Amino acid sequence: MTKLTPEQLQEAKKQARLQREAEATRQAEQRIEAERRNAEEQRRKKEEEELAKREWAEQRERLKKALDGYRQVHSQASAFHKEIGKFAIKWPGGPAPTLGIDRTNRVVRETRELLKGEGDVFVPDINELIEAGESVPYQDVFLTLTDALAALERFKLKYWKQWRDLLGETP
Repeated sequence: MTKLTPEQLQEAKKQARLQREAEATRQAEQRIEAERRNAEEQRRKKEEEELAKREWAEQRERLKKALDGYRQVHSQASAFHKEIGKFAIKWPGGPAPTLGIDRTNRVVRETRELLKGEGDVFVPDINELIEAGESVPYQDVFLTLTDALAALERFKLKYWKQWRDLLGETP
């Protein structure tokens, strides 16, 4: 091994110091980059959690609205179906009163509105009753209400588990 001159020794020390500084700078940059990635990951997770919470709250609100709508329409349809059923048995071909037809049409409209976009293939077949010069028989009113109740029952079966699990409520 050759002996270094003082200038060479000083130069070697300088190079070693520069290498240590470069390594320290590289490590510091790596730490900063790792912290930046970590902070970005935490920010992204927080945004995802907030989005999930918002979506859950929106879904819960939609389900609550659907359940409330179901309860209202089903309650009205059931009560009216029961009453009209009595008349349909006593006077099957008898004319239904205008009030009965109006209430049936309201149930039909509300049922169609509630089930809009649900994909129930029978809902388009539930039509409002029209008095076109002739009176509408009780049987037609009864069948229309029966169709509306059947559609509401399918709706309930579709959402019952979600209502129970997310809202803690059942119809």
